[in-house]
Amino acid sequence: LPADLQQALLRLPREVAPEVVARARLLTSEAGRAAARWMDGGGPEPVTEVGWLASGRLDPGGEYRDDRAPADTRTPDLAPRIRAAPTGLPLVDELFTEPGWRRREGQGGLLPWWPYVMPSHREVVALHFVPHLLYGWPAQGVGPPEAYALALADGPWGEGMALVPAFLLADPSWSKLPVVRAGLVVDLAARGDGDAEEIGRQLGLLLRRTWLKPGPVFETLESAAEQGAHREVWRIMTGFLPVFLPGPEERPHTRHTQVLAFALRTARWAGAREPVPCVAEIAERRASNNFVREARRLHTYLT
Repeated sequence: LPADLQQALLRLPREVAPEVVARARLLTSEAGRAAARWMDGGGPEPVTEVGWLASGRLDPGGEYRDDRAPADTRTPDLAPRIRAAPTGLPLVDELFTEPGWRRREGQGGLLPWWPYVMPSHREVVALHFVPHLLYGWPAQGVGPPEAYALALADGPWGEGMALVPAFLLADPSWSKLPVVRAGLVVDLAARGDGDAEEIGRQLGLLLRRTWLKPGPVFETLESAAEQGAHREVWRIMTGFLPVFLPGPEERPHTRHTQVLAFALRTARWAGAREPVPCVAEIAERRASNNFVREARRLHTYLT
């Protein structure tokens, strides 16, 4: 019975009607009082984060603190972090504890169940998915069914909720068809849900620090724009550009020029008219190479 109660509490909606809360307060059993406290805003509200670590390193020097910090290998570790005040419900508290970050730790064989066990806490579920994103093979990884289940769940977005769709956008291994990979972005756009800028930021981190390549990303985003998600695609780009474009100490490459050209196309699709600070900074440089010229074209259009 204690396990049944705790599972039921996890499946309560985040917003409970006041009249229901009032009736729950009349319950006198220990379980009834626990339910009333939960319905009245007493459920956990964790603080979450995704850390990027040099492969196998937990020391402070092994974590990438700056978004533009490049990985020293193409196999970084993703460290999910969950901080939540204890609820006094042991099974709930165990679920609101961060999973092991090492590859193959955690509940990889049970990933499809998580969104249905905690449908009001999708960011926590996403963080339990995070260790399985980059290293799903040969164990079960995170795919479209898990990502769609997350998108349909409730709760705030955080870095974990943005990283899951970003990975599926960028990884062509589960579908060679951009139109299929774009489905999640189109679905989120249709429901007005999600943090597109944070998805873009996580895309930038994935392209900077893993083996994933820009080509499939922009094929997917172009397909999403063609299906009507052009404004969301531009919002994704505004989160992506500050991370992916080279900083002052980095050398620009052809892929950076291509990214700026693609960004101009997406800005035109969306009718964007707000400058992007990192693009403005590049456009003001005295150099006249293709990279700077593309930045000027984009900045001129936006302003």
